[in-house]
Amino acid sequence: MKEKHRRILAAVIAVFLFLIAAGQVRKWYILRGMTEEEREIYYEVKQEEKDGYRRLSSHQLDEVEEALKSLYQALKSGDTKASCDAMGVPDTFDAETYSQWLTDTGFESLLSLAEDEVGILDREEQVQMKQGFNTQTYIEDAYYLFDTDDQSRNVRLVFEDGYFTPDGGLVGDYTLLAPSARLYEYSTDLSSEDAADLSVYITCSVDEPYQTSENWVSVWYQYDFPRFLNTEPHFQIHSDIGNFDSFYLELTEGVHTVLADIQEEDVEAYVQTAEDLLKHIFSLLQAGASDAEIGEYLLSSELLSICSPSGSNWEIVSSGIESVEELELYLNTDAEGVLPASYNCRLTEEDGVVLKVNALLRTTEGECRLTTTLYIRCMDGEWKLIAMDRSQNNSLFENISIYDPQW
Repeated sequence: MKEKHRRILAAVIAVFLFLIAAGQVRKWYILRGMTEEEREIYYEVKQEEKDGYRRLSSHQLDEVEEALKSLYQALKSGDTKASCDAMGVPDTFDAETYSQWLTDTGFESLLSLAEDEVGILDREEQVQMKQGFNTQTYIEDAYYLFDTDDQSRNVRLVFEDGYFTPDGGLVGDYTLLAPSARLYEYSTDLSSEDAADLSVYITCSVDEPYQTSENWVSVWYQYDFPRFLNTEPHFQIHSDIGNFDSFYLELTEGVHTVLADIQEEDVEAYVQTAEDLLKHIFSLLQAGASDAEIGEYLLSSELLSICSPSGSNWEIVSSGIESVEELELYLNTDAEGVLPASYNCRLTEEDGVVLKVNALLRTTEGECRLTTTLYIRCMDGEWKLIAMDRSQNNSLFENISIYDPQW
């Protein structure tokens, strides 16, 4: 190598070493007055500049990123209430649906990581949405949580109006029918004075809920939720006759419904209550009680006019009623179409129960077997018969015959 070239190379090396030394001196000068925590943050910032993203453990998270970190922590700890609050939806998770939702959204693979192993990145993204024959383009404020060792394991969330929406985790404009106006989130402590129900989402009149004749005296309150979890919902239902968990039922396509999950021992108690009530009404009818006395327990003007001794039909139905010596009720356990057998004992409004029953009436002529539906309500501590299905000649007051048993 020529002398000239050696001198140039030596000069370059000297400059390089000088710059390194200067950099070290500058770095030493910057760090010399810092606390240990400040040095940690300094190195953290340098690493983030190199990586191009932050981690959940970062000290540099902005307000939205801090909120996303809180959502991650809530999901990790199983705090479904706080998680749903961050997403702007009612907490309708139970243990099974929560676990499945974490899997479906991709969160499950991230929750086992330490916070310094989870990256966080936000960016504006163009999204196209078809509206009829047109395609609309708009900007979404998207955030990503990801495994820093495997960035294919990630969750994308959109932040809008103060709420996070994980891809695939929520649905919009969700309509739900429920038998009670006092529907609560699954995590609500009903013993708390601060417990708030979801009645603010009811779109029908609370005083005049929907009644569907095809399902016979079924009463529904319609709830419209602008945002909802993309999973089967679970609620607590509060009523004057008790508190119940709920189960999901789709009556028809797109009609989302929850019903009170009535336990077997309670079902038996309601059937026994209806049986005792009917026995008492039969005893009053056979004793020739007045309309006022019968009306204390039979609140259906239609039925009262049919079986009342003062009614125009009494001569026709009296022989059947007089012949009844014993009555037994059994819950009908046959499922119909999309309706499960549990639908045969269902809560309606705040104080009522609808029962589809097999009735055995022992008469002086033999056994009469009828299948009918009863609607009973507990009013001021007393159970009343509000209605009885008469659509298939199955009224227990009118069709007392030992022929053609229905079950």
